[in-house]
Amino acid sequence: MTNYTVDIVTFRRQLIAGMSEKELLENVRAQAAAHHWLSYHTHRSDRSEPGFPDLVLVRPPHILWVELKRTTGRITPEQGRWGQALSACGGAYFIWLPENWVDGTIERILRDGPDPEPSMTHA
Repeated sequence: MTNYTVDIVTFRRQLIAGMSEKELLENVRAQAAAHHWLSYHTHRSDRSEPGFPDLVLVRPPHILWVELKRTTGRITPEQGRWGQALSACGGAYFIWLPENWVDGTIERILRDGPDPEPSMTHA
């Protein structure tokens, strides 16, 4: 019998590396619902304007515009333009990665709301 043990750091790295954008989306939407956020996600983004954020979350008085990426994902120029425009309008725009899920940042924002000075940023 082989005994497999993995330290917590290695486990977290494996979890982060293996999480797809779809899994991250499902996790975020479930956590958002648990904290009473309304959520919207365009399921067929190929028929929408390029670059619009993956997820819109609303819990008055807050609205979050969220782009989800795998750890290795990159923001497209269109996504960057949308993020800059939403941020310039005072929107809380986030780029969330699996790391933000694993370290609890996403849960904190969904529980407490965004920081008072929202900006275009990784969480």
